[in-house]
Amino acid sequence: MKIAGPALTAALERELAPLYLLSGDEPLLIEEALDAIRQAARARGFSERESHVVDKSFDFDALFANTGTLSLFASQRLLELRFTGNPNREAQAALNEQAERLGSDTVLVITLPKLDRKEAEAKWLQALEQRGSHVTIASVGSAEISSWLQQRLRAAGLQAEPDALALLVQLCEGNLLAAHQLISQLVLLFPGAKLTAEQISSVAADNARYNLFELMDTALRGDGNRCLRMLHGLRHEDEQGNLRGLFGLLHRDIRALVNVAHIKARGQRIGDAWKEVGVFSSRLPLFERVAARLGVQGCQQQMQRVAQLDQQIKGVAKGEPWLLLEAVLMSLAAVSVPTA
Repeated sequence: MKIAGPALTAALERELAPLYLLSGDEPLLIEEALDAIRQAARARGFSERESHVVDKSFDFDALFANTGTLSLFASQRLLELRFTGNPNREAQAALNEQAERLGSDTVLVITLPKLDRKEAEAKWLQALEQRGSHVTIASVGSAEISSWLQQRLRAAGLQAEPDALALLVQLCEGNLLAAHQLISQLVLLFPGAKLTAEQISSVAADNARYNLFELMDTALRGDGNRCLRMLHGLRHEDEQGNLRGLFGLLHRDIRALVNVAHIKARGQRIGDAWKEVGVFSSRLPLFERVAARLGVQGCQQQMQRVAQLDQQIKGVAKGEPWLLLEAVLMSLAAVSVPTA
């Protein structure tokens, strides 16, 4: 059975399933879901908890043997398996075997990274869903972050003036854990207050941690100001790692953009050609809009700049790669950048 993250609490009040799958890429929301399951398990007499981080060398045979030994003593236990990556075939088979052997004395909780559509439809995963609940933890995007923060503030007995809320969004966007920590500080310092921007500024650091994929879509949407803020945050966070990651995404998306421009120039319907383009259909409107503005020649010029960026990153060509990266993103966002 599949459950959306917000519905987990109500589902736990009704019953405790023998198995839970948690998948998502928001650490705070994953931890809160785990805490909810742990609390529900303790309320039903599951006093023991065992947690493992699963890597390639994890010994599932030892885990099964331990589970069998504990079953002889009728211990009620919560068994947590945290995967840092998607399970390989051996792990998939082991999880299904473990699920089949579950008794009433053990609740199995499996934590997975965010799954794409193909991974979510895999047979091994569907088999586990039939034995328990798959809780999908959705990310909080830029469109939802303001209402999400307001809800969190209300739950903490706080309110925020409009400019204070806008500042909070800017400081914590892309980092829900930082938002949670900041709200916890604000509760201690200003209990029951209607927060001002000055109060938030007095305790907050810029905790924004942006998603590389979201940066590309922000540029394609034409939001130049937010794109610059995200880019500067990524550079400050991890200059070399994020530069390499951004180059890979930029190269992929500019190549797709050139494909879209050629398809539109031929008069072909783009909606039926998303596989040829190389992006998901949900992102195609963004590419269509930019391709229509730049045209084939303009898209090809951006591809040439990406090739130049590659040379700068490798140290073969002169120039500051972050500045060229910014110029390309601003071109996608339709923001003019003064040339030196």
